[in-house]
Amino acid sequence: MTSRTLLVDFPAVIKSKVLEELDVFSILKLRKVCWSLREFIDKSQPKPRGTVVDLNLNGNSIGIVLILQEDTRIYFQDNANGCTMSWGVSNSINFDNECYIDVFLKEFTIIMKHHWRPVLDSVSVDMWGKKDYSDLDKIFNKINHLQSEKVSFEECNPIKIGKIFSFFDAKCLNKIVIENCFMVNSNEDLLPITSTEHWKSARCVVYKGKKFRPRIQDFLHFSDVEMEFNSIPLQDIILLKENFLKSPTLTRFEIKNCNYIGERLPAIFGDPSTQRNNVWFFKIPNSEDVIYLTERLLHINFSRVKMTDVPIGAVIKY
Repeated sequence: MTSRTLLVDFPAVIKSKVLEELDVFSILKLRKVCWSLREFIDKSQPKPRGTVVDLNLNGNSIGIVLILQEDTRIYFQDNANGCTMSWGVSNSINFDNECYIDVFLKEFTIIMKHHWRPVLDSVSVDMWGKKDYSDLDKIFNKINHLQSEKVSFEECNPIKIGKIFSFFDAKCLNKIVIENCFMVNSNEDLLPITSTEHWKSARCVVYKGKKFRPRIQDFLHFSDVEMEFNSIPLQDIILLKENFLKSPTLTRFEIKNCNYIGERLPAIFGDPSTQRNNVWFFKIPNSEDVIYLTERLLHINFSRVKMTDVPIGAVIKY
């Protein structure tokens, strides 16, 4: 009878070579084979991998998306006897008498150990209008500190968003996405978000919502802005153009679904700069760049372009 040599029996140098050929998800599964392999993997010096790591947090579960050649999604949820870690169509592992947050943290530590940098690619917090944040609070209190390039919030209250920011490193945060903030009280505004260091230091923002009227002044320090709102005052459009003329940071500012504004742009800025309707160019003082303003299908887009990109014959306004 031929005996089989198991991976666990190979010399350490061979096992290390095997680990170098595996993606992060395969390493997570290999850790579940036996105690000896788990100990070897945890003590080994990892080879950094270019995997994209996204976290999805909500009131009662955590999802990890690992993106390399294709998406691998791992979910952690409570069950009647403890918690479940699941992936794919029908793959799962049950952990008796364990909290899904604790199981997640063990797996997350291994993932970040093999990640090519200590910063996550993105974290999303989705509450879908829930007002009970107790489970979400448990998640953040146990994770304690996150470094992420992007953070997204959906169906969250502004006060809660402001508090959640405290768990993130503001120095790493580059992009903020906020969709559909909801009110708990009628007198709420976006100040709990816009007063944070995270809001002030990020460079890109996407804001979509109907409950709160945003102050254009709170968005002028970003380099790239995308807003979706039903209506915005004409004076804000004028203020935006004036700030583009003097701001060294603004490069794009798009406002979507702004009803009736486009119809009144010629009254504000004069005739369009080209024969094509709803296109304007404005000279930026002491710069080789110009402001490019377009309006189409209720979308207004300010952007900064080079003078060489202006079409021949277009009128550049001052």
